[in-house]
Amino acid sequence: MDQVYLSITDRCNLRCRWCFWEDYASEHNDAFDLGAVTRAIGSCLNGQPSVTVVFYGGEPTLRMDRVRDVMARLPEAHPRIHWRFAVQTNGTRLSDVVPLADDLWYLSVSFNEYTLPEMDWPALEALATQLPIVARLVYAGGDFTRYVRAAMPHASHVYWQLVSAPTLPFAPEAYREALRETLGLAAESGRRFIPFDYAWACTRGPQPYPASTDFPCGIGKHLTYVDTDGNEFPCDELAFPEARDRLADALGRLETLCEGCDLLPYCRRRCPAIYVKHGPDAFAAYCGLTRMLFEEVSAAGYAGRVPDEVSLQCEVLP
Repeated sequence: MDQVYLSITDRCNLRCRWCFWEDYASEHNDAFDLGAVTRAIGSCLNGQPSVTVVFYGGEPTLRMDRVRDVMARLPEAHPRIHWRFAVQTNGTRLSDVVPLADDLWYLSVSFNEYTLPEMDWPALEALATQLPIVARLVYAGGDFTRYVRAAMPHASHVYWQLVSAPTLPFAPEAYREALRETLGLAAESGRRFIPFDYAWACTRGPQPYPASTDFPCGIGKHLTYVDTDGNEFPCDELAFPEARDRLADALGRLETLCEGCDLLPYCRRRCPAIYVKHGPDAFAAYCGLTRMLFEEVSAAGYAGRVPDEVSLQCEVLP
């Protein structure tokens, strides 16, 4: 594994209605076992020269003391590895991130209806001059371009993803319109955008990927998730005890389900967590949106941006 999502705390200071994390996290759990976390990450290492740790939550900026502890402990425990660190945050406490800016690779900030009113805008402006800012947007319907426009002055990279739900909380045609508007903004912005919806990123444009069994996120090969107690899971959306068994079953079913699909070389079977959590009908609905994404990107002639290390971190290539 070369990418670890590490939960620093299960606590969060916001309650976003579509956030999957509330399904599994205790609202008041603030436990953290540094030793267990260090051992869990060490057990994932298999000779790779570089490993990225993304601090996660909950809201990790509530416990920046733990972020500092991990950033000190891992290089000490495994000095031969080049460690890179990033923070994924709702942006409400960015002033607490500023002192660590020189030691972070990038910062991922959520822009949505809950974070915008509480965003630490002065700190965001300062951080944008120090390190890459990845604006993370979740499409759940509504005025999506409002959040895209809010992110544009500050972000070096912008991507979006679809909300994960058993039933789509929006009409497919509303998503099509959001795609068209956002692709238009991408063209205006100098192609900083990575249109990403748990299916595929457009850094390559609408081109097939090399033959690979990898999922877009790298689950099962590049990616792992470690919780506050040092327990390891396939990803942050599958952080429950039976996740591995259910994921193994889903992988077999998806291999059969996706066989022969003309978009398979592009989407690489999307996000298996949707199938695991919500079942085949929900997965089929997301497949329809993937085809819509491909159609709109192709029609717009969107060729993506020249990939850099940060964008490739968001898009795990085989």
